[in-house]
Formats: sequence, C-alpha cells, structure tokens
Amino acid sequence: MLFNQIRKNKKWYGINTLGIGLAFAVTLIIFSFVRNEFSYDGFHRNASDIYRINLDLQSMKQQPTSSRLPGMLTQPLYDKFPEIRNVVRLIPTENAILTANENKYSSDKLFFTNKSFFEVFDFKVLRGNKETLFEAPNQVAISKKTALTFFGSIDVLGQEIQIQEQYHRSQATIYTVQAVLDDFPQNSHIKADLLFSLNSKEEKVHFPGFTYLLLEKGSKATSLTSLIDAQWKNGIKEGEPVPSAHLMPLKDIHLHSNNDEELSKNGSITSLIILITGALIVFLIAFINFTNLNYVQFITDLKNFKVHVVNGASRIDIAKILIRRSLLQISLAIVVGAAIAFNFNHFSKLLLKLPINLYELLTVSLLFYLIFASASLLPLITIRITKDLSRSQNQGSKKFVASLLFQFMLSIAAIITTIVLHKQMDFINQQHPGTEKSAIILIPNVPYPMIAKYEILKESYLKHPEIRNFSASTYKPGLIAPLIFPVEMEGLDSPEKKKLTILSIDEDFFKLFDIKALAGSLDMGVTSSVKWEQKAIGIHDQNPYKNQLLEELHQYTKEHGGFKEKYILNKAALKELGIKRPEDAIGKQFKVNFTAYEMFPKGEVIAVIDDLHYGDMFTQEKPLVLAAKKLFNSTFIAKIDPNQKAEAIKILEQEWNKIDPDHPFKYEFITDLYANIYANQYKEMRALTLFSILSIILSILGMFALSSFSIQHKTKEIGIRKANGSSSLEILFQLIREYTQWVIIAFAIASPIAYYITTDWLSKFAYRTEVSWWIFVLSGIMALGIAILTVSWQTWKAASQNPVEALKYE
Repeated sequence: MLFNQIRKNKKWYGINTLGIGLAFAVTLIIFSFVRNEFSYDGFHRNASDIYRINLDLQSMKQQPTSSRLPGMLTQPLYDKFPEIRNVVRLIPTENAILTANENKYSSDKLFFTNKSFFEVFDFKVLRGNKETLFEAPNQVAISKKTALTFFGSIDVLGQEIQIQEQYHRSQATIYTVQAVLDDFPQNSHIKADLLFSLNSKEEKVHFPGFTYLLLEKGSKATSLTSLIDAQWKNGIKEGEPVPSAHLMPLKDIHLHSNNDEELSKNGSITSLIILITGALIVFLIAFINFTNLNYVQFITDLKNFKVHVVNGASRIDIAKILIRRSLLQISLAIVVGAAIAFNFNHFSKLLLKLPINLYELLTVSLLFYLIFASASLLPLITIRITKDLSRSQNQGSKKFVASLLFQFMLSIAAIITTIVLHKQMDFINQQHPGTEKSAIILIPNVPYPMIAKYEILKESYLKHPEIRNFSASTYKPGLIAPLIFPVEMEGLDSPEKKKLTILSIDEDFFKLFDIKALAGSLDMGVTSSVKWEQKAIGIHDQNPYKNQLLEELHQYTKEHGGFKEKYILNKAALKELGIKRPEDAIGKQFKVNFTAYEMFPKGEVIAVIDDLHYGDMFTQEKPLVLAAKKLFNSTFIAKIDPNQKAEAIKILEQEWNKIDPDHPFKYEFITDLYANIYANQYKEMRALTLFSILSIILSILGMFALSSFSIQHKTKEIGIRKANGSSSLEILFQLIREYTQWVIIAFAIASPIAYYITTDWLSKFAYRTEVSWWIFVLSGIMALGIAILTVSWQTWKAASQNPVEALKYE
C-alpha cells in the first residue's frame, strides 16, 4: 500500500527525495570536513599544553609576524622559566643533498630537531626506541615513505645517510638511521620526511626555526608571554628591533595561523564558517521543501485519513502512517546522498579530501531520521482531522508565503555573495604582475651554487626559442623578502631615517612581467655581475679585511668597465619618502644603507612603477626599492612559449642538469602558486557557488511543487474568470504576479544581508573589488526570472484550458 502511495504521488516523493538527498550529501561532506579540520594536532597526548612561539618585531611595522624564531632567542627558554617543561626546535633546511646507498636525493621536508621532539609530540615510531632517540649525536629518524624510497625497506636501522647542506658543500656529515617513523598523519601541521638530530642547544643557534613549548599543567600562556618579552628585552641593544612573543596553542595553528612562513598550507576558520553557512542554507531549503510538500501531501490525503478515523483509527495510528512514509523517503534520500558524498572528490574541484567514516555516516543519518521524521508529523499537529467526509476547505498558496520568502531570500543572498567572490578573485588575478600567466614558470629556492652560475644558466636557456624570457627575484611571488633598510635620497627634507624594503631582481624582470613605468625608463643597462657582488658582499664593519676587500672591489670595477647603480621605486615608496609626483623622483641620487655597504652603492632613480602587488593581496603594498643583485635572487623565473610547454620544461631541466646535476630541477607554474596562496578563498568561492546552485535547484523544485498545488486549487476560479471574459494572458499575468511579489520582497530582505556578508569577507583583503549595484540587480533579475519560468508553464496550462472543464473541477 505504501509503494502504491508513492507511485500515485511520485512527483511529490521524487522532489522530496532529491531535496533531502542533496541536503544529506552536503551535510555529510561538510560535517566530515569540519570535523577533520578541527581535529588537527589534537591527537598528541599533551596537545592542550603545547604552544608555538610566533615572533613579532614591534619596532618594524613593515615586518610581518613570523612563525620562525631565531635560535638565540630560544636559549633563555631552556632554563629561565619554570612554567616551561620542554622546548622543541624544528629547523628546516633547503637544497640539502642527501646520499643513501650511493644515490642522491633531496627533500622539502627535512628538519633538524632536538631530543625533546619525541618527548613532546606523539608521532608513531615503527622501528627503533622512541625513549632513546637523539640521545647520541648524528642520528636521523626517517619516515616510512622515505625509508622505502631510499632503501626499499623499513628495516633500515643502522643504515647511513650523508647530508651536504647548501652553504657547507665541503662538509658532508654522516648520520645513522636510528628510527623509522610512520608517515605523519594527514591532520598534522607538522609533516617531515627526515629528522636530523641537533647535538646540543647551541648547534645551529643562528638558524631560525619553529619553536614549540610544552608547558606545565595549569600554566597560563598570557603570563608566560609577558615574562618572555621582559627577558628578551633585557638582551636587546639600543636601536635594535624589540622582539615580542606570541604563544599560539598547537591546536589553533591550522585554522588560525597564516604567516609568511608556515610548515604547511593551513586551513581557515573563515572558510569553515562559509562552508557551514552554505551547508545550512541547503539544509534549510530542503527542510522547508519537505515540510511544505509534506503538508501538501497531507491535505491531498486528508479524506483518506478521515476514512481511517471513521473506521476507528486514533491520531497515533495516523502518526504511524506518516512516520512509515517519511522513513522510506528518508532512507531513499540517504542512499542517494551517500552515493553523491562518497563520489564527491571525483567531480568536485573543492579538494576537501573527505575522510568520511562510518561514525560520521551514522551520525548524520540518525540526525536526518530524527529531524525529518519529526517534521512529517507537523501537519497532524496543525490540522484537525474530523469524521466529516465533506470536501475540505481550499488550502491556497498563501499558507506557504513565509517559507517561500525565506527560501528565495537565502538563494538570492547566496547568488549575490557568489558573484562578489568570483569578482574579487578575478580582480586579484588582474592585479598581480604578468600577462599570459599560464606561460610563466618559477624555479623557487634555488641552491647557492646555481645562484652563483645564474648568468651562465640564463645564457644557455635563451638560446632556445621555447624560452621567451628569463629573469630572477629575491623571493617567489606571494612573498616579499624581509630586507628592510634605511635609505638616503637627494632632496629629502625630513631628517628622520626612511626605510624601504629591498626587492632584488634581474634586469629583464619588467620585460618578463610586462610592467610599464609611470615615469622614467626601466632599461637597467649594465648591472653588477656575480663576481662583483661576491666581492662587495664581504665588505662590512665586522670584517677585519674590509679595507683590502674594498680595494680589490674598486680595482675589479675599473678593469671591467664599471657600472652605475640604478634604482627603481614603487608608488608606495614615493608616499613613504614624501614625493608627490613620480617624475620628481627620476634622476635623484639614491643609496641603500645595507649591512654590506658596497653592495648597494650610491646610484640614481631611473624609474617609478605602480604598486607591484608581487606579494599577496591580504597586506598593503610595501614601499619597495628594486635593484638588480644576482646573488640575492633565489627564485628564477622563465616565460615560455605557451604552445610548447612540454618542450620548454624539458629544455629547462636539461640545461639545469648540465650545470648542477646534484640538485633536482623543481618548478611550478605561477598560476599554481597563486592558486595555493588563495587556496582557502578559492575553496570558499567554489563551495559557495555549489551551494548557490543547489539552493536555486531546491527552490525551483519547491516552487514548482507548491505552484502546481496552488493552481490545482484555483482551477475553478480560473474557469470563472475565463467565463467572465478574462483572456488566458491576463490570467497568466495575474497568477504570476503573486509569485513575483514574493521574490521582490525576498530580494529586498536579502540584499542588505548579502551586502554585510560580502563586505565583511572582502575586509580581509588589503585590495578589493567594489560591491557594485549591478550585482544586486543581476541577482534579483536572475531570481525573478527563475520564479517566472518555474510557474509560468503550469500557469499557462491552467489558464488556457476550456472553462467548462475548469468549472467541473473539484
């Protein structure tokens, strides 16, 4: 009988099943993702007492907060504070050459750490004794994946790995494998391939690293922060930056820390809020549809229920019928929704990497059974069933006005927000330098030996037509090197020292990125050579041989024709220097008071460019001075023929290997880099787009069903109007007007809400698009068009039928 009921009313059941199924899929996906995001680093036994020190330099306002701490600042932490039970240093190293089984390897996840690492963190050890790890010098712990790569087995205790660090090529050090670690959990912000032992507190003390503290139970981080700040301040000389500590709870790092230097790409609490909000919108619209259509179905079956009452059925008996119907419908919907959820990664670009397990599936299923089964009883509470079998009073569409308003309000708000998010991400891509970005390749973290051979490498690359241009920069896009130094400039009236951020580039940087000058010329002509820079960088006050080196530098400059230093400023630098017009800076004498004072000698400003937006768009543009210094450029940049990408990449790798076969060639497209920088924002945009589409689909289904129900109850009214001379078109407009006025009211409510949401989301960006009026108009027109199209064909069908047939309708 139940299946007969479903066949008879398949339209209502189909719409409800699809709606609940979509809501179930979205809820399961977001529940699983959010639960996983909040689980980061929570598996450690002492997770609640572990903190990472972030570093703020109070006197350097342009300097961002850093996740790394200079080794010298960690020294007082070992024994000055009774609140600190243990200290862990985690020092990354780049471009190290690893040798195992006579094969050379490299790793981006290589760290030096101390014995405390295994006392503070609870990473699983597969081979070896965790209690004695790193008690002896020159030990290494490697991950399971690394052991299989290097040795083909995890039974590798006692094997040797040789490491040659970037600036100590001649001092290869041999470490013995003392442990094999299980691959680091997915929900850990720390992920390492190899952990090398630090043999003492003083080793690599000048290297910045990530510092973690395990506090004694009951210790307050705020009080300890003040004590650390006071200790650090005592050791600071006058005029030096004043460091300030910020203790960040371990479990907060993944969702709340997005400094320039992080161990991995972190998540975002804002993204989670957007995902949860979007899922809630879809759920609410599906729930509204279910309650409305369930109410419609109840009214349709009201006479049957009255027959049951006449035959002695109680309200509890009627409730059981409603529950059985809903349970079957919910079960079908859960099957549909689960199928969508478990196949989500195959057709989605959200990259949520769903770790759905049985617990989450059962939890969300139970929640849906409880909510929707309970909702199926609402009509029984609001409608009184009597034994009177006469036809029930008409139930028109006005009963559902509030729910339809709410549905369209949510949908319109989602549409507006989605358009703004897309507009902002397009704006960001336009602001970053470069045209044909898909043809720009980055070679980041270049090892020093290759930096020193930059000129040779560039010449070899440009012999190939597939490589259109080649340049270099201090850091890769998205970052600005923290090189902030005082500058001197001809004509500056202010007596106070002005500081600018140095961005080193190659002379072809502007050509590669298609950057134009606001004033002056970007032709840098002859720039300093690598050999000149190698001599200049050693000349500083702490070097006892500085006079000898200075003489050698001047002699070298004479013999090689010399060059005149050229500087380029951005608009932010002009503002910092108090210069109003770009033209006023051209030709002025300029000097950077760098530590190695001959490295940036006195020269002239040859050009002014617009703000470069080389860093990310979350922070204000730094006042930049750009100069060509090859030894400072650890990121190489190639612009290739977009039609020959594979060939160009092959050439880049081949020429690289000819010059430095020890270091593997690593590259990334600049478009991928930007996608990673704004990964959370793209995730938010795609998620909201998906939720908007789903909310529109569900709203259409709901409006279709309710308009169908409403028109059925107005059939006789339509017949009377036609009999009195009304045309089909007049009746069509009159019936559609009822729905369009609801959409207009929903638009009026949704617009200010969407404006608040979008302006709040945009506030995280230093540079943002405008929330234009046309976005609201377009969203309103879209919603209105959807509503009209949804109801018009049903309305036209009813309005164009024979009035005689309409008057017979019961």
